[in-house]
Amino acid sequence: ICYMGEDMMKKFTALILAAIIAALLCSCSSGKTLPDAPTLAAALASGLDFDEELEDSGADIAYSFYGVDEAQCKSAALYKGSSASVDEVAVFECVDADAANAVAALASERQQYLHDGYSNYGPEQVPKIDSGVIKTVGNTVIFCISNSPEKIDSIIDASRK
Repeated sequence: ICYMGEDMMKKFTALILAAIIAALLCSCSSGKTLPDAPTLAAALASGLDFDEELEDSGADIAYSFYGVDEAQCKSAALYKGSSASVDEVAVFECVDADAANAVAALASERQQYLHDGYSNYGPEQVPKIDSGVIKTVGNTVIFCISNSPEKIDSIIDASRK
């Protein structure tokens, strides 16, 4: 008869539980993918609450404002308000995880740039900038500054195809 020590039994049980949790997490994934950057950005721009209506600034402006190398992305989109507004939606569909990590870092730099710029120019906007959301979903990087950051996840989920 084989006898397992108490420590070995705990490790075995932990391993089994980890495998079950991993299987559950994988099964929770719907298998649906995100749309391209322009489609997702449009959904976020129309579904979130902003101080003013956002305009589609196009991929070229998105790459320029964020300092992103076009070769890192399959598609990109930027929706912005006027120059007096901090409201912004940017989505970058990156070519791989490394590019997504680099773009997420650039989004963080953009957020800091806005924070620093508005600290003197419009300090009442700084808390809104600081509550901006940078999310990486797969190889897609999303940056939103809005009045309703709590809606972002549900809009992303609803946009999956």
